[in-house]
Amino acid sequence: MKFEDGEITFRKDIREAIFTDDAIVVCLAVSTDEMDNENVIGVDTSGDRLWEIEPVVPTSERDAPFMNLVERDGAL
Repeated sequence: MKFEDGEITFRKDIREAIFTDDAIVVCLAVSTDEMDNENVIGVDTSGDRLWEIEPVVPTSERDAPFMNLVERDGAL
């Protein structure tokens, strides 16, 4: 992902991104056969990483990565 001040590389391809006034929330593309449910990351408009979603403990032997982002009334 490219920014005015540079670019940031993520460990996976970007599945989806939502742009807010001061941040970009990115959902990384993770296949369902991988164990990686920490695939939602927030970056600022300069490309600095602000946060990464906390790991979710799977309720079964299969991991459940986030598959998309939903914005309703300005909230994710």
